[in-house]
Amino acid sequence: MTVATKTKSQQSHSQQAIRQALSLCRRHQQPISLLAIEMSEVAALAAEIGHERTHTVTQHIGRVLNTHKRCEDIMVRYSTGSIMLAVLPATPATGANALAERLMSQFEKPLQVDEFQIEVPLRVGVHTSVDNRHITANRLINDAVKLLRQPGMHNHILLSPQTQTLLAREAGHPGEHNIVEELLQQQQGSSTAAFIDTLMPALSAMEEQDRMILVDRLLELSTRNPSRLACQ
Repeated sequence: MTVATKTKSQQSHSQQAIRQALSLCRRHQQPISLLAIEMSEVAALAAEIGHERTHTVTQHIGRVLNTHKRCEDIMVRYSTGSIMLAVLPATPATGANALAERLMSQFEKPLQVDEFQIEVPLRVGVHTSVDNRHITANRLINDAVKLLRQPGMHNHILLSPQTQTLLAREAGHPGEHNIVEELLQQQQGSSTAAFIDTLMPALSAMEEQDRMILVDRLLELSTRNPSRLACQ
């Protein structure tokens, strides 16, 4: 977990961590997701139970997030101090939403602090970016954090418009691994000619440049020689 304070050096370190994750996703053409996690109604909670107990609740949230994040995820504190950012490299919208739901489920039971049973007032904004060629770390952060400015009750997950679109798209199409499994089953249960006939409509719909790359890959599989296009 990356521990950040409000000092400029720590903020710079946090920005650098996000830039590195973004660079990795850009290089490998992978999505990147951010969770903006906020304990809402902090002032009202502090007025009810006191600042010291509110700080205890904040520490509890940090421990839970650190325990249930994945090894590759990066936790940083936003500059305001009341918002945590979970940076999820190579994570699509479905994975980000699932992680947000799993984190929220950890706060379903009230937290006992002295004589108080406190329902942790948490909100999570979920933002996923797929086309990262021109996206900056600041843009990612702003798109995630601005979700928390929307009106709504606590214990709520807020999805960015991009994330909602991606979730709908991912729900409407089978994953790549399912397509591969389906093709393998067809290949095993059909003759070679029938299998090629199955592939022809998709091959015909491909752009000429992409089709030539596919031909080159097929030749590579046949000859086991280095691909000409792969060397360019």
